Amino acid sequence: PTVMRSRLRSATELPPSVRYECQQGGPLTVLRAPDGRQAEASFANRRVLLSRQESAAQEKYGNGSLTLYLEGEKALLTEDSIVVAGRCESVVVLPVVPQMRY
Repeated sequence: PTVMRSRLRSATELPPSVRYECQQGGPLTVLRAPDGRQAEASFANRRVLLSRQESAAQEKYGNGSLTLYLEGEKALLTEDSIVVAGRCESVVVLPVVPQMRY
């Protein structure tokens, strides 16, 4: 018989609104919809609505030209594969929750 083993991992719990300071491109604010299907990114006097996409990142949103990657306390925003907000970190410590992985 096969024995399934599980291990406990931690993952950052992303709140509905996160403000990031970016070393490249200035501040970035992300507002996530309650259902997680959309996010609004505000940066460089622009505000854009992005849809959730499949990704290996914790969360990824895009609209064809803009792509937002959220991974724990870090974020990255690209436009046509060029970084517009890079090396971004949350201005506050985000909560971490345990997750079971099999």
